[in-house]
Amino acid sequence: IFFPQTSELSQAVAPMSSEADEKQVVSYGDPKDEDSDEEKRLNLDDQLKKTVEEKLDHQSNKSTVHIHKEAIFYSIAVFAHISLIIFSYYNMQNAYLSIACISMLLSMVYIFFVAHILLFSKTLCEHTVDFTVLTGSNFNYVGSNINANAQTPWNSISHISHIRGSSLNKWHSILMSSGSILGVAAVIFKLFDLTQDHSKQQTSAVYLLLCACIGGILVGHVEAYGSPSFSRGWNLCLEALHMFGGFLYILCGNLAYLLYTNANVVSLILLSGTVVFFAVYRINMHYQYQKAKRHEKWVHRVSVFNIGTEVTAIAFSVCAMNLLVFEFGIETE
Repeated sequence: IFFPQTSELSQAVAPMSSEADEKQVVSYGDPKDEDSDEEKRLNLDDQLKKTVEEKLDHQSNKSTVHIHKEAIFYSIAVFAHISLIIFSYYNMQNAYLSIACISMLLSMVYIFFVAHILLFSKTLCEHTVDFTVLTGSNFNYVGSNINANAQTPWNSISHISHIRGSSLNKWHSILMSSGSILGVAAVIFKLFDLTQDHSKQQTSAVYLLLCACIGGILVGHVEAYGSPSFSRGWNLCLEALHMFGGFLYILCGNLAYLLYTNANVVSLILLSGTVVFFAVYRINMHYQYQKAKRHEKWVHRVSVFNIGTEVTAIAFSVCAMNLLVFEFGIETE
């Protein structure tokens, strides 16, 4: 009773020994399996290192390409400005030519500034500004919050520059208003120089140039897009004033040069370029609102296209006005 037989002992000890062997196998494992696991880990580490190195190389290549593009852009901008300054130095013989050269220089600075934003910006999308009333005043509004709308592209150069206090808002207002004020000065000089040799058509062209310059002042200082904080009527009033100024600036500038030169080839080319680019701009604006699915790249590309086509149309009109002031200066020599 107290001492079982050997067969019973062997049967009782056998499962215990098998469980111990299994525990040893589980705890220590096969050395070949451990070597294979280490090889897999080494392979994974090598793959991770390769992917990280490839990403770093790709980023470095992107940065070098970006630096090269900026170097090319700045070299072209510097060459263009230096060439215009040299041209202005030899052609500033009277007040009209001086005004035309300074206005062309301001226009070139504006165009290159906008081109830099379009070429080197990663994501362009609509931003709106919320305003609050400053403490102690009922009419002094200050910006309180800026909201980004990733699904809506910028519609125009006035749209992207309507955020008060931004660098583009300051450059837009300063350059547009400065060029327009120079045009008003040229018109005042020309009104005193009008003689009987000038036809009614040329006199009308001078007044059209005055209307275009007034429109430029409105475009430079009246933002087309107000704020969600403003009332709907106030926003519509701002948009109406801005569109009226833009209409005068683009149309009257081209028509003034066309009438004064009796519709020469250059004036027809400039007017046609303005009409074509503005038509393309409006057609694209019509189709962009019908787009249902919008992603970040699409919004950025549409923003670049809208601003680029509109600024190109404006550039044709500005060129026409500058050439008209050149005509004033050539006549006085």
